[in-house]
Amino acid sequence: MGRRGGCGGAVVILVLAGVVLSLLLPAVAGGLVGLGLEAAGLRAEELSVRVEANPPLRLLAGRADRVVVEGTRVRWDGATAEALAVSLDDVDLLARRAGSVTGRLEGVEATGPVGTLVIARIEIAGPGDGPTARLFVTPAEAIRVVLALARGVGLVEGRVVLAPVDRVELDVAGRRLTARIAVVDGSVVVEGGGLPRLVVLEAGAVAGLEVRSVVISTDGGLVVEGRLDPGRLGLAG
Repeated sequence: MGRRGGCGGAVVILVLAGVVLSLLLPAVAGGLVGLGLEAAGLRAEELSVRVEANPPLRLLAGRADRVVVEGTRVRWDGATAEALAVSLDDVDLLARRAGSVTGRLEGVEATGPVGTLVIARIEIAGPGDGPTARLFVTPAEAIRVVLALARGVGLVEGRVVLAPVDRVELDVAGRRLTARIAVVDGSVVVEGGGLPRLVVLEAGAVAGLEVRSVVISTDGGLVVEGRLDPGRLGLAG
């Protein structure tokens, strides 16, 4: 009986230890991920990190199925966002690598050549070593920025029309100037039509984004696409 009782007690202890580890390991791992994000320059009024692993003991080897990061009033590498939600899948916590990244930022404000550029949302998707980010700027904001840039180089304010896929028209002092929006040296610019080059979004202004393309959508807004630096997500490159 004594021997059976001892075996039974050992089993209970092992089960309890497994339960405790299952509860503690995700919390500890989440705390470490949060510290890594802070080291990468991310700050938030409210930030939550959820680490998922099945079984949880995989975390002892530094492996997680998914890491979910959510925050509000986020400050991220010179930009701010009202809300952030990012999911990293197939994560190696020790090597700081992820198989894939998906996410979204809402109400983003970045520093631009004429003050603040308001980006309605940023969508992130792709491999962990360099996900794609798409920035969406509303038609009203795009027009406001182009007008402000035109005033900054001494042009009289006039009507601005943005038309797919890259056409920019400005009515200035009775003349219509036709230019185009493009990516030059990693910056989004308006150029041509006798205009000096107007920089809409400087290279690296949003979380180190390596801008690769920009188009004017059918509603007159801007869609900017590029590669996001994984280091801004606390990941190794």
